[in-house]
Amino acid sequence: MLWSTQGTTAKKVFWAGWVSGLGCYLVSLYWIFLMPFPWHGMVGYLGLCAVLSLFTGAWCWLSWCLRPNRWRAALAQSSNKNKGKRKTAVKGSAQSCPWPGCELWPLLVWPLCCAAGWVAQEMTTARIFGGFPYNPLGASQFHRLSLIQIASVTGVYGVSFLVAWLSVALMVAFRQVRMWMLHKQASSGKRRAGELAGLLALPALAVVAASLFGMNQLARSDDCSSHLKIALIQPAIPQVVLWDEQQQTNRLRKIVELSQAALTARPDLLVWPESAMAGILGRNRLTQEMIGHLLLSNGAWMVFGGNDTHPKPGAVGADEVDAYNAAFLVDAKGELVGRYYKRHLVMFGEYMPGARWLPVLARLRSAGAGMRPGKRSITFQLEQPPARFAPLICYEDVFPHEVRSRANPETDFLLNLTNDGWFGQSAAQWQHAQTALFRAVENGLPLVRCANNGLTCWIDSRGRIHDVCFSDTEGIYGPGYKVVTVPLCSATTGRCSTFYNRHGDWFGWSCVGLTLLAGGFRFGRCRMTDRNS
Repeated sequence: MLWSTQGTTAKKVFWAGWVSGLGCYLVSLYWIFLMPFPWHGMVGYLGLCAVLSLFTGAWCWLSWCLRPNRWRAALAQSSNKNKGKRKTAVKGSAQSCPWPGCELWPLLVWPLCCAAGWVAQEMTTARIFGGFPYNPLGASQFHRLSLIQIASVTGVYGVSFLVAWLSVALMVAFRQVRMWMLHKQASSGKRRAGELAGLLALPALAVVAASLFGMNQLARSDDCSSHLKIALIQPAIPQVVLWDEQQQTNRLRKIVELSQAALTARPDLLVWPESAMAGILGRNRLTQEMIGHLLLSNGAWMVFGGNDTHPKPGAVGADEVDAYNAAFLVDAKGELVGRYYKRHLVMFGEYMPGARWLPVLARLRSAGAGMRPGKRSITFQLEQPPARFAPLICYEDVFPHEVRSRANPETDFLLNLTNDGWFGQSAAQWQHAQTALFRAVENGLPLVRCANNGLTCWIDSRGRIHDVCFSDTEGIYGPGYKVVTVPLCSATTGRCSTFYNRHGDWFGWSCVGLTLLAGGFRFGRCRMTDRNS
């Protein structure tokens, strides 16, 4: 993206970055168009890609504003007290260089500023307009376990920073070589090699240091005193029949059969995914009795996703209710002992923005204004064996700051109930898991994922993905179940919380501050340079 902005004007830089970002998002988020609602999918697909591309355009524009020739001119100007020499200083000639190596220094600083700016835009996309921190740059390194352990200190933003820093430094080095070849500059090969080494040394050393830290982390073993045996059910219910009341009996029979087969392994916890129960639990006595019988005969606890309702304030009719996307905890006696309401709803999918204040907007959705978000975090607790876990629904596990707020020292693991079946057999399931993988590393906790149709698995505290495929196949799609054993390592058993879990997005906010500082420097010093050039 930055290379495409070379040799262009400020007015074109933003749109060059926007087009580059649009191409990237159109390719990587194609699965949104696979939703069984073509028009909704098309509008959501194009709209989301266009909005996200605004951030890449802004990043390219800011990086262009801070490009090395402007830094060099500003430094040269500030070092010359004689106003008569300003013209020469702005041209950036060798005589204007006030100290040895000052011509190289801006080329070293620029990749740092670009990397900080990239992290700043990722911090922004995670928070503005509800947030969509999907596929951060650092997630591209999910398979490099030694490198991503730095996320336990900096969050995923530290990995994104390293990738951006080294990438821009490589581009600068390539640009220098190209400039030498085009202009045939008279400088010794030894000097050129020294400049290239200087450009790449710092980011390369940072990557090596992060990898060494990660190797040390991977060599350490968590002393977990106990384990939890969990049965994960993947019913693979097609989205076109998920809300069809005529198919409710068939859906229920299918998921019960899978559960009965999984319960033969005597798990401690049975888990159904998001939207496993399409109807309202409290209104379906048959469903309640079925779940109670299933658990009483096997002695296991259960967590499942479904809908819940509460009467609206001042409601006068039975249908005047607020709906919630919920996770329920049921004990071994079949009694409901806990519920959690999803706090981060999907815009347009689960609710219509502004429909509470402008009812006319609700008409744009067949489901009206949509669901209500939950107001507080909930931790579920099992009695035997003792275990505490934080439920997450759908894409709540891609928000670093929100997951951190729910991973308190007493938490043993994170549990995500999701339904990625909306997007067929696409890259969405893999992207979701690879983005969520960093929540396990950041907080030093296992992350268990139960999907309707996709990547049902669990991720350990170092980011390793376990039980990816079903036992009888090499695929991840289709109905089935998995029985996994998850270590329990909370603070009560001697686990130390990570630096990121204790201190949050200190690194991300530092990059935001550095970006603002660099931008202020640009619009101060460099604007003065432009007027005098």
